[in-house]
Amino acid sequence: MVLGVVAVTRLRDFVLDATRYRKLTRSRFNPNRSAISEQFVGFKGAYFRLKIVEWFELNAINYLDELGRYENEWPGGKRPQIKGDSASAKLAELDARWLKLD
Repeated sequence: MVLGVVAVTRLRDFVLDATRYRKLTRSRFNPNRSAISEQFVGFKGAYFRLKIVEWFELNAINYLDELGRYENEWPGGKRPQIKGDSASAKLAELDARWLKLD
């Protein structure tokens, strides 16, 4: 019974993440770190967090000047990070590239 509830919850979260991803990727990229953070942390699962970071990477090309501004800060001054999450590591790499730190 408990495994069934866990499976249903994970499936529900996956479907919600898929819907969120589809909606975000059909909209215009917002090169504001607050928006990027909100979009990133809105995903419950690692799969779609990584997918959205890959989408950020593809769409950021046209906004490198804006993303390179130090005044375009992360909320609370910290980039969103989830321990052990490959999407968090990829977002850190992108941020370094955007700020020309790499």
